[in-house]
Parts: sequence; C-alpha cells; structure tokens
Amino acid sequence: MTIDLRIAGGTVVTPAGVTAADLLVTDGRIAGLVSRETVVEATETIDATGRLVLPGMVDVHVHTREPGYEHKDDILTTSRQAAAGGVTTMFGMPNLAPPTVDVETLTDVFRRYEES
Repeated sequence: MTIDLRIAGGTVVTPAGVTAADLLVTDGRIAGLVSRETVVEATETIDATGRLVLPGMVDVHVHTREPGYEHKDDILTTSRQAAAGGVTTMFGMPNLAPPTVDVETLTDVFRRYEES
C-alpha cells in the first residue's frame, strides 16, 4: 500500500486523547494512524517531531465578516484560509451587519456559506 502523505514523529490529538503515532493521508483524507515503526510507503513525509498533529481541527471562533464587513474579509477567503491550515469545521461569530441574532439573519448567513 502506498499513501500520499505520512506525517511522522508527532503527537496526534484525537477525541480519544493524545498518542505518539504517524498520520497517513491519501487523496486529501485521513487514511489512518500507525505506530512510528510501521512500514508504509509514502509519496511524501513531513517530519512533525516535537509537534502536535491536529487532524480535522475545529475552530469555534472565526470572523468571516460577511455580511456587512466584506471589505475586511469574506466567507470564501476565510474558509480557504481555514482549510489550508487543516481546519475542517469553523463557527462564524455573530458580529456582522446585521448581527446574527434571529432566524432570518442566520438563514441568510447559512445561504451565504452554501454559495461560497
């Protein structure tokens, strides 16, 4: 079996806790965790020795700035920035114009996410 990427030597943080393991990635998706001694052929290996590996990180405090402050940022660019950093889920803060304080405004924000 050949995988695309092995993130080796780090400490992997999962919902079950932290573990010393290597993270395997294929086709942009997590393929598994293996012990550091397990032989797996990888196209690319990243040395994460001494670092935390956070697969599928959730960011619960994101300022998308849309609607109302698109001159600062927007949902599309914020989503791309999050994905580039390994964030798979983000929660937009309600400090928008208008603020997200009712169902109508929240529905509008969700529509904007779908369209981005």
